[in-house]
Amino acid sequence: MSTSFSETLFQTLVSFNQPVTEELLDKIVSIGGRVLSSWTVVHGAAVEIRADHINALAELGEVTFVTENFRTKSLLSTSVPQINVRPYVWDTLGYEGDSNHAIAIMDS
Repeated sequence: MSTSFSETLFQTLVSFNQPVTEELLDKIVSIGGRVLSSWTVVHGAAVEIRADHINALAELGEVTFVTENFRTKSLLSTSVPQINVRPYVWDTLGYEGDSNHAIAIMDS
């Protein structure tokens, strides 16, 4: 027996416009989501939800962003030229680091 696309489960990352509360987590559960984890620092949660319930999740008033949760791997050989970080940081901002300090820019 095959599963239709609407029944496919997706793991999503959800951002909120407020701190995570039990009431907010209950809303997610009431629309068919399963909260895998939540965070207070970034007002967000990892939620597993069926494809046909993602719109209901996105339409909750507290939700600001929903994206699929997936692993990614960045390589400096391709990411540095794409974002042009070294010339900007070194030439424009004048930061070069030294033996005691390093500069790191994280973007995903």
